[in-house]
Amino acid sequence: MSGMKADRVSYTEEFIYNSRGTRLFTCRWIPLRQDVKGLVFLCHGYGMECSRFMKGTGQRLSRAGYAVFGIDYEGHGRSEGRRCYIRSFDYLVDDCIVFFKNVRGENLHGIVISSSTLLDPIEWPEYRRKPCFLYGESMGGAVALLVQKKTPGEWNGAILVAPMCKISKNMKPHPLLIRVLVKLARTIPTWKVVPIKDVIGQAFKDPVKREEIRDNPYVYQGRPRLRTAVEMLYTSLNLECQLHEVKLPFLVLHGENDVVTDPAISQELYDSAGSLDKAIKIYPGMWHGLTSGEPDENIDMVFEDIVTWLDMRCPPGSLAASPIRFSDIQTRRAMLACSSPLRLEDAHTRQPGMVGSLRHRHLTGQTSEASSVPASPMRLFEFRKRDLASSPSVPASPMRDSERKCLRWMDHKGGDSCARGAARHDHASHRLPAVMIR
Repeated sequence: MSGMKADRVSYTEEFIYNSRGTRLFTCRWIPLRQDVKGLVFLCHGYGMECSRFMKGTGQRLSRAGYAVFGIDYEGHGRSEGRRCYIRSFDYLVDDCIVFFKNVRGENLHGIVISSSTLLDPIEWPEYRRKPCFLYGESMGGAVALLVQKKTPGEWNGAILVAPMCKISKNMKPHPLLIRVLVKLARTIPTWKVVPIKDVIGQAFKDPVKREEIRDNPYVYQGRPRLRTAVEMLYTSLNLECQLHEVKLPFLVLHGENDVVTDPAISQELYDSAGSLDKAIKIYPGMWHGLTSGEPDENIDMVFEDIVTWLDMRCPPGSLAASPIRFSDIQTRRAMLACSSPLRLEDAHTRQPGMVGSLRHRHLTGQTSEASSVPASPMRLFEFRKRDLASSPSVPASPMRDSERKCLRWMDHKGGDSCARGAARHDHASHRLPAVMIR
């Protein structure tokens, strides 16, 4: 463990081990001489890392009163693994879930975790019940959405900066090319043959900041590997069919002149999401790197919007909403179907005559002053075990799941592929073993 203290922020670096024995880098920024308002968990973009590239994000949010935690994905930044080789996108998501739960004191059964991942015991009483938020940039936006999908009810919101959540129609590759890439990835998965433009040159507007990013030895600047390209393609195709399932509060930010991820997709996420608490802001003239590649005045504007959004959901002395038990999901869905636009966290405090006041609190971002009834959560691994025990075992196919799903998408091209593909994915997900309980 290593750490240092700045004027108002304490920065600490640690290493943990995932379930596959890979050493992963983690870090945290903790505010000094002020109460912690909430916890923010970082999900960085493809080829990026937390300690240097997201240093500004960690420091700014920490100075605003938030404890910020970051993890470098396997093969990224200072973590071990083949450089930017994503063997399975699920691995990235599950590693984040394990680390985030561990930070919050919710260790998982069957996972190898170094004792150094635990925070000092003196910190736990202060942090355990604080509001928790996901923060994802670019590909990290997809990671954040999938983390939330696998751990519903555990998050008070998400901040999505230029998220990768769908492939725009004019950039979607031809089905024949996808089929070729999928088959090649089975034979030479680590081969760096995928053509790509200079992403750093197109993502970061300020020339000085752009060169600083190029000089960062932890940032990957090579060509994507075949398996990585297939995994990212499948993830995008899968997410675009599930945008309507996004129910948590979120703020999505995008630069109008972004050519790396399409701002129209962020607008589609906002329009399609089922969340009752959502906001979007498109910044005129800004590029992809809103928080690290723009002139200082633009970056200040972006973080002012982020901190304002967080502060509205973390009034002084606030505690996190009680986590949703899996047995409560059907009840909560019924509540969402009612005419009054209640948030999930309002369900515990709804009383006769409170509909109007709850609606006002939702629109203004205020939280209920009534005390919530604690709900004992079922651990994720218990839910997965129950799921597997009640499902018939199916022999594993020699073809990877991501390949099958890409091929399904191509087979259904021309029809309502999202609806049929999502239905097949939901059926298949109940018989695939979870990485976290292997």
